[in-house]
Amino acid sequence: MFEHLKPRFDWPFVHYFHAPLEVLALSHVSSRWRFIARSHSSMWKEIHPYNPRFTAMCSDLASTARLEVSTAATLCGCCSRGSLRKSEILDGVCDFIRQNADRISKLFLYISVAAMKPLMDIFLTTPFPELTVFLFPMAGLLMPTGMASVPLFAGHAPKLQHAGWGYSRLPPMSIFKNLTSLFFATPHSLNVEPKWTQLMSILPLNPNLETMAMQIPRSSVASGSTQINIPLLRLRKISLWAFVIQDLQAFFEAIEAPQIEQISLVVQNKLVKRDVLAALHAQPGLLSLIVDADSCKICSGELEEIDLSFWNSANGKKLHISFLGGPQRTLELIMLMRVPTYLQIMPSQYWSISIPQMLSVTVLCLGDGVQEGNYTNLSKWIDENSLPSLKTIILPKQYEPWWDVLLPVLEGFIRLSPKPELVYQYDCDRELLEAFSSRTGVSLRHIKEK
Repeated sequence: MFEHLKPRFDWPFVHYFHAPLEVLALSHVSSRWRFIARSHSSMWKEIHPYNPRFTAMCSDLASTARLEVSTAATLCGCCSRGSLRKSEILDGVCDFIRQNADRISKLFLYISVAAMKPLMDIFLTTPFPELTVFLFPMAGLLMPTGMASVPLFAGHAPKLQHAGWGYSRLPPMSIFKNLTSLFFATPHSLNVEPKWTQLMSILPLNPNLETMAMQIPRSSVASGSTQINIPLLRLRKISLWAFVIQDLQAFFEAIEAPQIEQISLVVQNKLVKRDVLAALHAQPGLLSLIVDADSCKICSGELEEIDLSFWNSANGKKLHISFLGGPQRTLELIMLMRVPTYLQIMPSQYWSISIPQMLSVTVLCLGDGVQEGNYTNLSKWIDENSLPSLKTIILPKQYEPWWDVLLPVLEGFIRLSPKPELVYQYDCDRELLEAFSSRTGVSLRHIKEK
């Protein structure tokens, strides 16, 4: 049981804070549980250094473990109790980090503006010989004057493997070297670093990157003319945000990453329409994530905004892309799938994508509508001729508001032989389904909500 309370970490997106509080609560169940908890230093290694007494207790009990230190921009309930002023709490945080720099292996900093200067003073002057993870994701913060040219950690953090940075300006690039994971939490703005030339200098220093998340800087390089070829042969998971398609294409032309298994792409600019296929073609292997996918999710928004996800349920490989493309670009990507079996549609009042004939699809999932009228005229865009092998239709969780506009779609599909079953998740409004089943002979199946 105590093992399940140990800190969990999924770089670079998720970190769960403060497991020792849960361990402390369970240690009061009995003297044996208390003995077990206090005997395992790894249970206390995650430190939230705002409560001096609890911090000291955890540090003592984790005497043989490397520490994982987390800070937050606002104090949690347990740490804000007591008579200490915020300035005193900040002083205590800084003292703890400075005094234990040689024991800290992971450092997660979600801080207030007031805490920037004293903490940066520590990071610029103090070696962190055991540090493996450093996450500083406060997007858009400005580097304090005079600090942009000073190496972090006094130039000594030899074990650093995972780095996340949120300042609008980069520190000296020595921190971004020989990393496994790299995360730039910059805001979606043109006036931030890394710039294109900086990024092209950083990536060659990290040939063993496995995970990367960042905004792609604007590139002045014309598509097809990139002469850079940066090998990132271990890169498997990547999340990118770009202003325009050509920046995405230039980035893919600049790197060699044949092992990508999961990728998320967001292209923001609504004024420039470029072929997303050309950008994907620029990195050999990306199109295979679509070709080999057996599942697809389609969301259609206003102004030709498209959100697509392709994944393979067997090996977990996935490609997600949001872009401005319209129906034609969407169909080009969908039709690349070799043997799709699962299709999910997230409805929109702007939906204008006519689903082509997909002979291998056996499951159609109708996502929940957000706005009234999202299913209106859906029967114009999909019917039994689109999915002739359909076996299962998964209804929206809240199907009752859409029942009248869903009926034409459902009645079209029940003309198939054999008739597809209807799967629903809520027991409410079951009378609608039972009446439909009695009239048409369609079988019903209830599943628990996920």
